[in-house]
Amino acid sequence: MHSPVIRGTLRDKGKPIVDAEVYLQSLEDEHCAKLFTGKIDLKKQQELRQCTHDLGSTHPDEQGKYEFDETKAGWYVVHFLWSIADKPSHPMTSFKEGDWLVQYAGWKDSTGKYDTMAQCQPFYYSGKEDAARDFEKKH
Repeated sequence: MHSPVIRGTLRDKGKPIVDAEVYLQSLEDEHCAKLFTGKIDLKKQQELRQCTHDLGSTHPDEQGKYEFDETKAGWYVVHFLWSIADKPSHPMTSFKEGDWLVQYAGWKDSTGKYDTMAQCQPFYYSGKEDAARDFEKKH
């Protein structure tokens, strides 16, 4: 029997995303989670910065799977960074993909790719069973 983990699989048009950096952040409480998803002014931005904590990062395996273990019950958010070769077909530089907000730079970086970030909605992890945050970019 394994200890519960926060895990997921990252896919782009059916192919695993392997060249990515996946980050886990903890949120102090439900109020902080609501700040994370609401309209934010300067005061709320400062409050959010104080109640959000970086817990580390990992890389997905060759199948696009990632995992964070030794996590206790609480509020969390997962986000990851990766580069895509083709300019996204979506006309906006920010759009929703399932429970994720995707943002990309509207220009190519020095490697000729588009830097991209995806962030899931905050979620409560019980610490008693696995929590899955899968990402599938369809466009």
